[in-house]
Amino acid sequence: MSAQKDGQWRLWAVLTEACVVATAAVLPYLYNLLAPRLAEANERRIAAGKRPPNRAVLAAATLAQSQVQFGIITALGLRAARGQRLGAPHLAALLRGEPAGLPVSRAARYAATGAAAGLAVATLDLTVFRPLRPRLAAAGVREPGVWQGLLATFYGAIGEEVLMRLGAQTILAAGLRWLRRETATPPAGATMWPAIAVSNLLFGAGHLPATRQLIALTPAVVARALTLNAVAGVACGYLYWREGLEAAMLAHGAADLVLHVGGALVQDRLAPVPEGAA
Repeated sequence: MSAQKDGQWRLWAVLTEACVVATAAVLPYLYNLLAPRLAEANERRIAAGKRPPNRAVLAAATLAQSQVQFGIITALGLRAARGQRLGAPHLAALLRGEPAGLPVSRAARYAATGAAAGLAVATLDLTVFRPLRPRLAAAGVREPGVWQGLLATFYGAIGEEVLMRLGAQTILAAGLRWLRRETATPPAGATMWPAIAVSNLLFGAGHLPATRQLIALTPAVVARALTLNAVAGVACGYLYWREGLEAAMLAHGAADLVLHVGGALVQDRLAPVPEGAA
């Protein structure tokens, strides 16, 4: 029992600190994406006789907040996952000194699934939501550079998966299992599909505050954010349910590589894709 508790503590620490590092990695992407709005805010502060906020202080405050936020979410998620046979089985095995049991072929399959989801998101954005693109371009929205997009990928793969899959999806599933008096492990589809759906709605809604900094939130803009995030989110939610958190992380990372790195590489040819995709 003591060894099991030690393993859980190590898993909690590794996931939490990985999320904090991923938060630091995404900051250049966010600063670049929101640069016009940040410049406007600084000009207003200077006009009002106030000094602009120190970026280093803001970054330190963001990382401190992420330490607390992800520490709590990871603890709650791991606690809820225990009785459902969910969580991060391969990382947990490594931390116990056992083989991870994740062959390269399976890891490649998870990444390929994520890349396909990323391509589906890009296709939808260039077809169904194409009428929004002139408005986005007029607002000065552009995909940040390749290196910034690459760093942002780590936050999507690690931070957002801990937040939405280990956190929201697992906790929602635990609540539904309790309501349904379910004993199946992992949870049955009647429990997990609603948990996947609700967690993805939350995921899409979570992008709206950043989107609002770039463009007015019309019904079409909201529908775009919810739809595009749901495409990759459903794939990652299913992989988490069936294969574990590591599978969802690999898929999310591959999707973000397509969207953020690929988007940066083609931004001179195509209208840019703003934050709000998975």
